[in-house]
Amino acid sequence: GGRGAAGAAPAATAKAAPANGAGPAAEGSPEAALLKLDFRCGRIKECGRVPDADSLYLLQVDVGDGKPRQVVSSLVKFYKEEELVNRQVVVYCNIKPGKMRGFESQAMVLAATKDKGGDGEKVELITPPAATKEGERPTCGDLAVGSTSEGVSTKNISKVWGQVQPLLTVNDGCQATFSGTTLTFAAGPITVPSLTGVGIY
Repeated sequence: GGRGAAGAAPAATAKAAPANGAGPAAEGSPEAALLKLDFRCGRIKECGRVPDADSLYLLQVDVGDGKPRQVVSSLVKFYKEEELVNRQVVVYCNIKPGKMRGFESQAMVLAATKDKGGDGEKVELITPPAATKEGERPTCGDLAVGSTSEGVSTKNISKVWGQVQPLLTVNDGCQATFSGTTLTFAAGPITVPSLTGVGIY
């Protein structure tokens, strides 16, 4: 099959169309922010512990662009290594890279989290439907998530994430949503096993 690049090219011109802000994603809105975030289906290829860190895994995640991304993630309390290897996840790819315990983290795996930081914290990775390819981006209703992420500076991306994150939640049907609309890949909705009514981080 093709690489999808040819089909994606015309979308670049579309973002300039609603200059009056009447479009579905007016500049400055959380919807416009969502389009700037490069969320993709990824597959965890390797998982190991970060030395001298009780809660951190060092992951290598295939996000469809040839070279795996290194991700440092605090999932040790919630998943065994063998549960993570070969697992498909949703990856926030254009995060500003940061170092944790000396290891660069180049992306973030998204998870539904109950009681974040509290004693009863529970974490479930949000999961693409089976048959989703690594590198595929989700949609949210009419919004193509990440469609304007090309060339967005990661320097201020945390502000963009800050607009979107409070609207990312899991609904009563265990589906990942943005502003109440389910996030989907071509094969179906993004889901979690059991958590409902919690935020996605």
